Amino acid sequence: MLIMSDCPAAIEGAHAALAAWYRSAAALDTVFMYHKAAYAPLNLNAAALADWAHLAHASGVRLLVCRSALQRRGQVRTAGPFILGGLADWVQASLRSDVRRCVGAW
Repeated sequence: MLIMSDCPAAIEGAHAALAAWYRSAAALDTVFMYHKAAYAPLNLNAAALADWAHLAHASGVRLLVCRSALQRRGQVRTAGPFILGGLADWVQASLRSDVRRCVGAW
């Protein structure tokens, strides 16, 4: 599981983490974006949204965005490949994962 909290270049961080996961032979099934990283899906241009969609489709990774972080900003939905998630989703992904990495401040 990749946890992203405060990463201005989120897609680059996700690609770097995926590359590291492939080299280690561990499986990455979830990227969980919270805190400021949860706002990234709100500010994407078409090319960046296509990059995230390709990443999700090509790797089978679920892109979860913290519902609470978005609600604090007055948003209640996401677009494209992003799925709203919460604490229960984070816990489930943590339990499934044998490796957890954080990009940004923890």
